[in-house]
Amino acid sequence: MVQFYFLSIIANLLGGFALASDYFSEKFKGLSSFKSFFEKRGTRITLGSLALIVGIFKLIVKPVGWAVPFVGDMLPAFTGIAVGFVLLLDFFKEKSETGKDKLEKVEKTVMTYRVPLGILSVVVAIVHFLIPGALIL
Repeated sequence: MVQFYFLSIIANLLGGFALASDYFSEKFKGLSSFKSFFEKRGTRITLGSLALIVGIFKLIVKPVGWAVPFVGDMLPAFTGIAVGFVLLLDFFKEKSETGKDKLEKVEKTVMTYRVPLGILSVVVAIVHFLIPGALIL
């Protein structure tokens, strides 16, 4: 479906910017005004939920008329799922009272790769937009 294709691009692009907002605001001064928007808790929850749901549905729903329906959407789908998981991890970390030590171990492991995952997500979104029928993307 074209809707999931478009939502996947938007979710990966905005989710990647949310994860790597510190990096992008340092490198590109024009994007520093968006940093405060992407650091808001509500924005991160919304983008995380959107990226996770769209990533899962991209694995389930077959694009109409595409010759290679599954392989062509694997990387954007898995990137969306990973971005959604990392963005929602912040929310559950603050809300969870039990099992904090387990959640902190997962957070420490995952959050070290937050910026590279954000950059990868932005790159995947741009390439997926420019080359929609690519076999790998």
